[in-house]
Amino acid sequence: MSTTQAMGVSVRHAISRALATANLTPREATFRVLTAQARVDGRGNVNRGEVSLRIQQPSSLAALHPQEWVGWVNPDGQHPLMALVPSGRSHDGRPELLYMDIYPVTWDAWLRVMTDALPDRIDTLCPVTGVTHELAAAYAGCMGGRLPSATELSSAWGDERFPWGHRPDPRLGRVGRPRFDHLPPVGAHPPGAFGIFDLGAWLWHLLEDQTLAGGADDLDPGFGLPALEERGPVGFRCVQPFVE
Repeated sequence: MSTTQAMGVSVRHAISRALATANLTPREATFRVLTAQARVDGRGNVNRGEVSLRIQQPSSLAALHPQEWVGWVNPDGQHPLMALVPSGRSHDGRPELLYMDIYPVTWDAWLRVMTDALPDRIDTLCPVTGVTHELAAAYAGCMGGRLPSATELSSAWGDERFPWGHRPDPRLGRVGRPRFDHLPPVGAHPPGAFGIFDLGAWLWHLLEDQTLAGGADDLDPGFGLPALEERGPVGFRCVQPFVE
């Protein structure tokens, strides 16, 4: 196990650089974000990210109780770029867990599976938006998962108004609809308490029952709301079951 610090142009980039010191790519690594911060310019845009990571072999985590895996990315070595989070439900008095994508599905990931074309002037690490619920669900199925429920996304969000706390803070997350709907690459800001990025007030998420959850232009979140044209941009992420 090692703890590594790094800086980059975003928190995601800083994570990639930290893992590179251990000769690991993000898709093969098991890690946990210990601390993270984003520095912003006068317009609130992130221009630097800093992280401290704990990198570990999945075999050493195997000796721990699964509840101690919460917040770890890829704790079993078989769920790259997914973190173990509470599902918001319990069984026999024990909180249930599931794996959730730490980032919204990006164009890079989407184009590996789906027949589509990258929109003009879009970075491949930007979240996929504007796809139908049917296609998003089909992608999730191809990845061995599904879209999350409102309860599951709400649990990963946490109990505060925002995933990082009660107050808007451009250093911790984008807190309004992007100007001209210009989407930034994922992972610019620090993750929430369970290691999940890009939950906040700027991106809505498709849910398994065809409703939406996540951000709102008035900065108040909602879960299980009808999909309306004025709610956007809309992306999605996948979940997979956790089996002990």
